Amino acid sequence: MKKEKQTFPRGAEWRQWDFHVHTPASFQWKGKRFSQMSEPETTACVDSMIKALNESAPIAFVLMDYWTFDGWFILKKRLGEVGAPKWIN
Repeated sequence: MKKEKQTFPRGAEWRQWDFHVHTPASFQWKGKRFSQMSEPETTACVDSMIKALNESAPIAFVLMDYWTFDGWFILKKRLGEVGAPKWIN
């Protein structure tokens, strides 16, 4: 997921990326998991994730929810819903 669209006239440049982001769907997640949340809790959690990713320094992220794509599917579904926060890309 690319965070923001930019023009790079100098060509390749160093960028900060985060290749290790877990969601509450991950087997490595220590808190309440998506499967334990109500629909409003899941929505609030995903909205909070989007806000945190938008406000952080890296321009790209990789979800590392080992052995599952559930976190990605939940994030993608929320981004397509009316009233969802905008992903800056």
